[in-house]
Amino acid sequence: MNSRHDQDLTQLSDELKQLRAELSLLQNRRRRVRWAIAGAMVALVSATAWSQTLVSFSAGSPAVAAEINANFLAVKTWIETKTGSLGSPMPGSLLADDSIPITKLDCPNATARASWGFCFYKRAGGTFFQAAAGCKADGARLCTFAELSVAHAVGYNDCDYTWMADRTNSTTAYTGYPLQTSSAGCGTAGVVSRTEPMSASHGAYCCR
Repeated sequence: MNSRHDQDLTQLSDELKQLRAELSLLQNRRRRVRWAIAGAMVALVSATAWSQTLVSFSAGSPAVAAEINANFLAVKTWIETKTGSLGSPMPGSLLADDSIPITKLDCPNATARASWGFCFYKRAGGTFFQAAAGCKADGARLCTFAELSVAHAVGYNDCDYTWMADRTNSTTAYTGYPLQTSSAGCGTAGVVSRTEPMSASHGAYCCR
């Protein structure tokens, strides 16, 4: 009888030890979860505090250029505190020319969006790079062949070789124009194009 009682006590003691070990394991897991939650909350608060320095915009309300630029600068500064300087554009890049102001947000062609569905217009150019710089001065860029195709599809018509963004190499680029009706002087209806040296002089198709 005593032997059976001793066996029961031993079994209960072993089970109690096992329960204590499992309880200790659960407590350790709980501590790790609490630390993880605390860390996440600190990160969230830090991120929220940082994001409050940005200007918020609402749908349907106009955005002010100075506020947009301030937001980009805040993001750039924050990233650089984590990764170091983001560097500067490559020498010779159009983006490297800080002398060209970018201040206009509205399309220079006031009727373009209503007429073509997007900001698409033609302006004075020069060489390929002068044409690209001219578009940039408006806060725009040279249009691609695909964008000329869109302009053609919605009715834009021209008959004057003009610079577009597409190029074949570092010295040759495409000029062309959307043409609605085939003619002997202008070519076959569609987007007429040809390649020319970038040193040639033409107007610029700009998009934004």
